[in-house]
Amino acid sequence: MGETTITDATVSTEEDLRSAITSATGTEENPTIITISSDIALSSPLSIDGTHILLQGQSGEEKIYARQDKITTINNNDDEPLTYFAGVTDPENPAMILIGSSSDTSVVIRNIMIDGNSSQIGTDGFPTEGTRHLRVIYVGENGALTMEDGTTVTGGSLKNWIGYGAGIVVDEGSFIMNGGQVTGIYTSNHGAVKNDGGMFIMNGGRLKKYRFLQ
Repeated sequence: MGETTITDATVSTEEDLRSAITSATGTEENPTIITISSDIALSSPLSIDGTHILLQGQSGEEKIYARQDKITTINNNDDEPLTYFAGVTDPENPAMILIGSSSDTSVVIRNIMIDGNSSQIGTDGFPTEGTRHLRVIYVGENGALTMEDGTTVTGGSLKNWIGYGAGIVVDEGSFIMNGGQVTGIYTSNHGAVKNDGGMFIMNGGRLKKYRFLQ
């Protein structure tokens, strides 16, 4: 059998990004490179599952972010309804990007901002009433995430009983941080990164400017 041809892609729209991820044929050792050439607004959570990709900004100024107008309301444990990113079906894991939920997956991110766009801050320095609950990245048990220089993960906001790890949660998967930063995170506990039975190795980068909510 011949070797599988790996076709890299440059994308500038949500539709093209989802298509490039779905059709990626790379391996963990030689991932498909997906270059983001302009800001991409997501209208619903982005699942990366069963594929191996390197996601990068073309100039380092690009970002992938959650649209502010896309919201849904879910009633939680008989408490008052809470607001989430549109498309979230599991209020216990309201993530914008989900990696390796069911199949072997590896993702490398570099030179790009990943923005949950959910920390609307009032004059008191806390998220304003009605700010939606959103975790920026979830790494499942079959997922491996590597963050390189030039990457920023920001804009997560969770509180109350779902409020742990509003930046990145590693749920039995792995997260290697070689560079970049996780910042602008608002959470009830566990700060910017929560390692929940997985592996978190911090070789570089910074965790900064996150605030615990009451």
